[in-house]
Amino acid sequence: MNKRPAWRGAENNLPGPGQGLWQLGSPRRAAIRARRTAGPAPEFLHGPLMRHSAAPWGLTVGRLVRHARFGAVMRDVAVSNFFDNSISVAVGGLGALFEITKVGVGASPTGIVAGDWSNTGCDGLAVANFAADSVSIVDGDGRGRFEQVDVIKVGAGPTALVVDDFDGDGVLDLAVSNRNGNSVSILRGTGDGSFECTSTVSVGSFPAHIVAGDWNDDGILDLAVVNHFDHNVSILRGSGDGSFTKVNDIQVSRYPGDIVSGDWNGNGLADLAVANGRSHDLSILLSNGDFTFRWTCSAPVGRAPANIAVGDWNLDGILDLAVTNRDTSDVSVLAGSGNGRFEEVARVPVLGAPRGIGVIDFDLDGRPDLVVANHLGKSVSILLNDTWTEEELETPEITPRGRGLVANVGSW
Repeated sequence: MNKRPAWRGAENNLPGPGQGLWQLGSPRRAAIRARRTAGPAPEFLHGPLMRHSAAPWGLTVGRLVRHARFGAVMRDVAVSNFFDNSISVAVGGLGALFEITKVGVGASPTGIVAGDWSNTGCDGLAVANFAADSVSIVDGDGRGRFEQVDVIKVGAGPTALVVDDFDGDGVLDLAVSNRNGNSVSILRGTGDGSFECTSTVSVGSFPAHIVAGDWNDDGILDLAVVNHFDHNVSILRGSGDGSFTKVNDIQVSRYPGDIVSGDWNGNGLADLAVANGRSHDLSILLSNGDFTFRWTCSAPVGRAPANIAVGDWNLDGILDLAVTNRDTSDVSVLAGSGNGRFEEVARVPVLGAPRGIGVIDFDLDGRPDLVVANHLGKSVSILLNDTWTEEELETPEITPRGRGLVANVGSW
């Protein structure tokens, strides 16, 4: 039986800024554990909000500092702050997030990604500065200090980025969608933490998000770019040397925004899912392995879906999705069927026009949790995965898991 993730929680009765941290095994969490023993229904639990002094837009998860404990698996979070031209970094702890710094970048930062392009063992950050037509490179020393080390000019209105090794030299590169320039900029990583813009590829009107994958199963990375005003997705074929050529456009629904990739039907090919901002659904596109895709379903979600996260929420071996919905200020949780179809099974309320969303095993229990940037809510929500596995459902003597609630760390 494939169990679907259920969600519960309300962001209330939370401590105010500076009122401390709830760690693992706190009295309040113990009370939640006691209430749960009556019935093992799968669920996600809200942690308290992280209050934020700015309006977070994009969000990424990475290994941003060296952790003394659980360093191999602990991950951290960074968000871009659209209105105050900065990014904020919070490091992960077992059951908590701790804000450590804010770093100035270019004007109106939107997309943000993490990657170890300097081969230091810790990830740096790349930020698309929408109003500055540039990408900021922010590196850390592994101990919590971060600084902007480079600014690279790209096309007009950069919005989103994807990081991967596009030329097969073992060094991470970047691809940037330029909304106002109707193009994609390719930034080649040099291996010392710097980048150079090597090419620009024309795409459709107002390209929004971008994703990398192998669309023809030849072992070479390709790109897919959402064109917001053309209501389609441009497919860019990778040559293996870091250059790309547009080979196809795939029609989707109204005003698409985000795009993600995964094997939705288990056939070994990389498929696509697209968030359509004004038809309030996801277009699920299954790959034919030749740069073409076939539409399988439109999965309804909340109003104005913004960003998508991919993960196996109920640990059944089938990929699921989660989507932030700006106009309804919630997160849609969709269960994958394994045949390319998805069904919304729950909505989780968050605050104020959520945008960025990331996957992180926040409490190191082997279950993927979610972290959400609430743009107008000026906060970051943590959603803890409390879904029961088949083994736990069939083994009554297993004690329900106890997890710490997330700290309210005050203003970043």
